[in-house]
Amino acid sequence: MASTTTFEENRSAAEDHLARFDREPLLHFVAGEPRASASSETFENRSPIDGSLLGVVAAGDAPDIDAAAEASAAAFDDWSRRPGADR
Repeated sequence: MASTTTFEENRSAAEDHLARFDREPLLHFVAGEPRASASSETFENRSPIDGSLLGVVAAGDAPDIDAAAEASAAAFDDWSRRPGADR
């Protein structure tokens, strides 16, 4: 189904959500907790439409991938036993 809203209407509706990225970077979410990258590096996330800055994001690398993989392996048994609606 096609959307009946314009880009500007969607952008306006999202401004409250985007505003939080002006205050702090978007962090990784590992083992149920937000966390900065191991390197503390970030990058700018820009709109592909007009190049405007949407926010700053934690830049992940190998240690962050390792942490996420370890957390997912530790959670797998419990998660895999949950019904789809609970996931």
